[in-house]
Amino acid sequence: MYSWNARTQHHGNYYVAEEPAGYGRARQTVYLDTSIPSYLTARLSRDFATARRQRITRVWWERYRSNYELRVSDSVLTEAGAGDFVAAQERLKALDGVSALAANELSDDLVTRLIGDGLLPLKALADAEHIAIAAANSVDILLTWNYKHLANRTIHRAVVQMCEAHGFRCPEICTPEKLMRNYAL
Repeated sequence: MYSWNARTQHHGNYYVAEEPAGYGRARQTVYLDTSIPSYLTARLSRDFATARRQRITRVWWERYRSNYELRVSDSVLTEAGAGDFVAAQERLKALDGVSALAANELSDDLVTRLIGDGLLPLKALADAEHIAIAAANSVDILLTWNYKHLANRTIHRAVVQMCEAHGFRCPEICTPEKLMRNYAL
């Protein structure tokens, strides 16, 4: 016969063990770059690939975002608030309540190194800021649809090395699709 501890409860024909108090692990932090609220709130595109990303973003937002501590930066809020007034208001409304991380001396120094050492071109300054702010604030994951400078495996390896060389842990950079796949494992 099985020996059940005091924390095991009988429910019908099944025994369900409760997790000890305080056993759960802390939720991971996810930094959202501007592509996330953009895909989330935009009118569904006629382009198949774009529409697919929009749908995936919406599924992630509805089903998975509550599993994470979300973060943005002042840079993301500025980018999200630019452009068409109505679209900008929708993006900012989606980000309402998400904690904003400010750039600081450490992140500014990392931006300078990412751009100055040629890992990212000057035109990708905002992308370097996203990486640096997330790294300087110990964010676990940077969520993006930007394959050119962020969710790019070749660039990511060099960015990780740069971050580590300067005492930072680079966040995992991935798309909502990859993050949902990882969550299901």
